[in-house]
Amino acid sequence: MPSLISRVTPSALLWFGVGCLLTTVVAFAVAFLGGNAAGGQTAGMFLVGGLVGATVAASVTVVVALAGLIGFPGARPRFAVLLLLAVVCHPLLWIGLLATVL
Repeated sequence: MPSLISRVTPSALLWFGVGCLLTTVVAFAVAFLGGNAAGGQTAGMFLVGGLVGATVAASVTVVVALAGLIGFPGARPRFAVLLLLAVVCHPLLWIGLLATVL
């Protein structure tokens, strides 16, 4: 049985990573907007669910960007930008920054 990994193109992997990055941003926004707009218990569910979803999506984006950096040397600049954006948009980074500042 042939491997499916050999069929992955750089553009398909990049678009998958961009989709994961957009999912990260949307889940992060839903976590805070939904958490601030709802009642007490619902707000906590929105906040935790959105942050967990954003963290998972951002971590998948980091893995996809690293795979693209390693697997496709010709598309290295695009995957480097994707990796930079994934790290900047990672919710754990922002939570850590807010925890140290506040």
